[in-house]
Amino acid sequence: MQPTISRETVLIDRRQPSLRWSAVLAGSLPVSLYALVQRLHLDPVNWGFDELMTSLVGHPLYLAAYLGMVFPLCLWRILRLVSRISTTASTTLPMRISTDT
Repeated sequence: MQPTISRETVLIDRRQPSLRWSAVLAGSLPVSLYALVQRLHLDPVNWGFDELMTSLVGHPLYLAAYLGMVFPLCLWRILRLVSRISTTASTTLPMRISTDT
């Protein structure tokens, strides 16, 4: 008999998927920063490639594929943050009372 995995056993609470996406984005930060260092020719290690950005992934195509998969997630999180900030700012602003009579 095979054990069944239900959604309740995998997702402990509603924050868990958000934490997983945050972990993916946190892991992409050093990869992106090191690629920028290589692009600016500030890499302290001579890998033998002058014009190629390989970052920590090892090959430019793998780096492009990885960043291509992470970019929509990053964009989604930024847009989500901006919408939260805008809704919070609009609800916490004091209301002006018109005294013009």
